[in-house]
Amino acid sequence: ANGRFDAFDTSLAGVVGRAKYDGAVALGDRIYFAPYSQDNVGVFHAATNIFSTLSTRDGYYNALGPYKYSGAVAVGSKVFFAPCDEEHAGVLDTDTNRFAVVRSGVAPAADGAAAAPTAVGSVPDGGSRFKGAAAIGNTVYFAPFNLGVVGVLAPAAPPSPPPAPSP
Repeated sequence: ANGRFDAFDTSLAGVVGRAKYDGAVALGDRIYFAPYSQDNVGVFHAATNIFSTLSTRDGYYNALGPYKYSGAVAVGSKVFFAPCDEEHAGVLDTDTNRFAVVRSGVAPAADGAAAAPTAVGSVPDGGSRFKGAAAIGNTVYFAPFNLGVVGVLAPAAPPSPPPAPSP
């Protein structure tokens, strides 16, 4: 099949260097790129052909440095990023454009916050834990790369309703 291959400049959004992103997922009319060596999530607006970025700084935990995430998957309005050299999964809420991390070993709370960190496992060379992501329903799976485990990010249970008042 013949087609047309176009290219759109990312440097206008301040994105330069090598190994920028590693993986992408479409959600609505936007493509979200997993930050590999960039300190931001890349966003391509297909309707306008404009490339922009969203910071990986969440106000509490900064996902900075090289080889952060490798792979992306959408669940509802959230995009999850497979942790490569990062110890924790990344999550972008596309309703608010807010990036956060989900601490490994701990399910996220209903409000998107997470409990204290627990390491998912160390890798002898210090990185490349997972590469690739997939979802079944609301559960996200990360493909093992240098770890001998499949990463599973299950949604948190909804809070229990308060008890009914006594008569």
